[in-house]
Amino acid sequence: MRLLKKLGWMLLVSLIVFNLGIIIMGKTYFYTAIRKTYLSGQGGPGIYDLTKFATREIPTGTPKPWVKSADYNTGKINPEELEYLKRIKTKSFVVLKGGKLFHEQYFDGHDANTLSNSFSMAKSIVAMLVEFAVKDGLIKDISDPVEQYLPEFNKSGFEKITIAHLLSMSSGLSWSESGGNPFSDNAEAYYGADLKTLVEKMTPESEPGIEFIYKSGNTQILGFLVERVTGKTLAEYASLKLWQPLGAEHASFWSLDKEKGVEKAYCCWYATATDFARFGQMLLQEGYFNDRQILDSNFVQDARTPAPLTVPDAGDNVRYSKRSFWLLQYKGRHYYYLRGILGQYIIILPEENAVVVRLGQKREDSDESGHPVDIYHYLDIAKDLLNK
Repeated sequence: MRLLKKLGWMLLVSLIVFNLGIIIMGKTYFYTAIRKTYLSGQGGPGIYDLTKFATREIPTGTPKPWVKSADYNTGKINPEELEYLKRIKTKSFVVLKGGKLFHEQYFDGHDANTLSNSFSMAKSIVAMLVEFAVKDGLIKDISDPVEQYLPEFNKSGFEKITIAHLLSMSSGLSWSESGGNPFSDNAEAYYGADLKTLVEKMTPESEPGIEFIYKSGNTQILGFLVERVTGKTLAEYASLKLWQPLGAEHASFWSLDKEKGVEKAYCCWYATATDFARFGQMLLQEGYFNDRQILDSNFVQDARTPAPLTVPDAGDNVRYSKRSFWLLQYKGRHYYYLRGILGQYIIILPEENAVVVRLGQKREDSDESGHPVDIYHYLDIAKDLLNK
């Protein structure tokens, strides 16, 4: 009995000390994380978190549904790969061919109208918004220092950091990038309520423009920059420049750090699989879509061109582009793509004149080239379907 009492007191003291530590470190967002993940049966952020956070709508204009190809859904995924898709918790698998809907398949209650979290695919979308701000004359050039547009970064060590450094993940700024550590900057960005303060805590750690080191804080700064120069929220600007011209069939949503707050620019755009596919088709067509040039073709060229950087312990960078896209060589062909932490992908297949969208709840570890190995399955599945 005494032992039980002693253990009870030890547990109580431990809880008090732990909670005091949370408060002293300013990590009170941890309670939000517990409430919105573990207490709801999740182990972390999820693709269906839309209603758990404040959001801002990204309205569409006149919807333009996809035209289905003559051989729409006639091909079948082979049993082994189908089992793999299910095992890795795939929710959507969509293939476009020649600008038409060629194959779409959904799993476990997810359907064509289900909105899913983009996670870090949003980084590439923010890069597009930066380009629109350049074309609108609101940003002179991406080689400009960040402090020129965000005076709060006019402080020692930030002078050399340019917009291009943020786009290519080579700013040299501090940020703890982790999808599993509940005390990382990523966790605070996702569950916290003050992104501006969090970003303003970033400090220079190394010389910019030298190494590719993936950090979500870079894109969050770009989000603030776009908001500042346009005088619009990211959602408003994205609707005007992308979602309406792309003829999306559904409104999409961007998670905010709080009610009427700012968009989580590094993450958390919610849309359907076939609407996400519109980004891929636009890029495949060199920025042209729905009978108009939406995105400058020079941007698309940069989106598939490696940033001239090195990768720690891996030599020259061949995996990340000048404009926040991932680059991949596989079976002698070149691809570029948008990706999110739980296996969200928009893959552009130039030589196949195709686009693949895969949404799901799990992704495999990356290989030595920096790419999650599940992406090779999706390319093989798509090419097998396209060749049937």
